[in-house]
Amino acid sequence: FHRILVQPTDKNYLNGMWGKLAAEILMQNWDTALEDLNRLKQFIDESTFGSNLQTLQQRTWLIHWSLFVFFNIPNPKGWDLIIDLFLYQKPYLNAIQTTCPWILRYLATAVICNKTSRRNVMKDLIK
Repeated sequence: FHRILVQPTDKNYLNGMWGKLAAEILMQNWDTALEDLNRLKQFIDESTFGSNLQTLQQRTWLIHWSLFVFFNIPNPKGWDLIIDLFLYQKPYLNAIQTTCPWILRYLATAVICNKTSRRNVMKDLIK
């Protein structure tokens, strides 16, 4: 209901989105959590925060929270989603390389476990 009552221009809109994502993760509603994650990602990508550092921080938090969702979605869909976000979307790959390089181990796990597109993705991961 928060999204309906509060406009995206409100200063608390982003906090409400994070809270909704956390609630869906805690209730283990993975499909709804994935929808909330995508909405949050879109909001972060389209918004201008006070500085580039704040945008980087929001992306870093999204990367960490997304691990809960991606590794609980039935595979290989979860692996495909983690590969797409972490490897093929430059702003998120840059965030991983800059602020949280330990996330690369989760990306490598998803690539190795994903048998459908392993060969092509492995080459991209090694670059």
